Amino acid sequence: MVIKIYVMKNLFIYLIAIFLFTSFASSAQLKDNKQYGLIWLYKNGYVRIKGTGQSITEIYPVVQNLVNHSIKVVVSPGTYFHSGDEYQNMVTRKQYTFTLGPLATKRLHIEATCINADLEIPDGSAKFNEIDSVPDNLVAFLKACSKCNQMVVQAGTWAITDDYTGEDVQNHLAKV
Repeated sequence: MVIKIYVMKNLFIYLIAIFLFTSFASSAQLKDNKQYGLIWLYKNGYVRIKGTGQSITEIYPVVQNLVNHSIKVVVSPGTYFHSGDEYQNMVTRKQYTFTLGPLATKRLHIEATCINADLEIPDGSAKFNEIDSVPDNLVAFLKACSKCNQMVVQAGTWAITDDYTGEDVQNHLAKV
């Protein structure tokens, strides 16, 4: 029993040391005055994403910095938050910038639009734990419509992602 506790204690210390070393080593690659895209940071293990969505117009992601280094973050139009197979995914309509302190967590409120029209519209229980980018044609549309009414952006997004016609959009929005 004593040996088992000793081994578990040393294993725990070893795992903490590996985590701290990896955190400090990887943060050395980040430059102080450079902005980094949220997708790049996520895919390279610098941040963790968790979020909730509500309706077809907004998402509340929580971004956690996993390194002991301050990071300037850019969330670009076309960053999509993946919810799984039950709810529609959400895509950002505008650019957001913020700074994450070392090992800090930040909760955001992001204007978004839904993709995957045939899935359920997110409600307060919809979880988003992964991000990626949408195709270039949708990014171009979102950038061009950055000042458009959110329902115009939603209709155009469904037209691009789901091949919806104007009538399809009207029928779908009538259900909302």
